[in-house]
Amino acid sequence: MLEQVAERLRSVASPSDWIARVGGDEFAMVLVGDRMRERAPRVSEAVTAIMAEPFVTARAVAHAGTSV
Repeated sequence: MLEQVAERLRSVASPSDWIARVGGDEFAMVLVGDRMRERAPRVSEAVTAIMAEPFVTARAVAHAGTSV
């Protein structure tokens, strides 16, 4: 599931943005570039939406909460 979370975050990030696993099940995303303030609301909405979709693992379907 952690790999799926990372892939979803990468799908909404720009190539210059940083994504890191902070610990356990926590990730951080740092927006980089001149337009980061303009992009921040759109990226946070995209992260919230994409994380609301169920995660399908070999054993179960899981749901995760997100805070932005």
